[in-house]
Amino acid sequence: MLDVALLSVLLVAIAIGYGLGYRQAGRRRHRSEPPTASSQALSRDYFVGLNYLLNEQPDEAINTFINVLAVNSDTVHTHIALGKLFRARGEADKAVSIHQNLLARPALSQHTNEQIQLELARDFMALGVHDRAQRLLNTLLEQSSDHEHRYAAKQLLIDLLEREKAWQQALDVIQPLLKQYPKMRRPAAHWLCELALEEISEASRPLAKKAPQTSAATG
Repeated sequence: MLDVALLSVLLVAIAIGYGLGYRQAGRRRHRSEPPTASSQALSRDYFVGLNYLLNEQPDEAINTFINVLAVNSDTVHTHIALGKLFRARGEADKAVSIHQNLLARPALSQHTNEQIQLELARDFMALGVHDRAQRLLNTLLEQSSDHEHRYAAKQLLIDLLEREKAWQQALDVIQPLLKQYPKMRRPAAHWLCELALEEISEASRPLAKKAPQTSAATG
């Protein structure tokens, strides 16, 4: 069965597309202009996409809607939602394609651009491409002035560093947040324990190497 959330987003995409087409048609009627070839193609492609949807061919429907749904302030969040759904369905590679396509559009606002960068970082993390996700998140932390986006980037970076077992780096990121977000003290304490265990392990290795030599000398 077709994912209900995906169906909802696709129907929203259809509504947006037809709404934009209707507004354009209204302007043309007001100016007594004939329908353009592009508007006729838009209408045809939406019917093609809807046909795929009704025949439970979601991949074909999605591709059709993505191709026909122009990226602008009215539709960008529909594209973002489609990318999120791809990632949730285990198709993070398709989510990357959508979000990278959005970032290639120069007309987006800084706020929207940063939102897309966060989603792209999540896509890369889902794919296990941690180096690219980390670069995106570090860039956001360096350049963003949006508190919400900076906090989200720090949370994602902490999650990524924890997966990589980079305990000290995770502590460095979380340290400025401990006063404002006390709930983060527990994971920080866990990482300190992990660091302590690593130090104990490092310190015990020379002793472990000496043990066989001592046994041989006293044997």
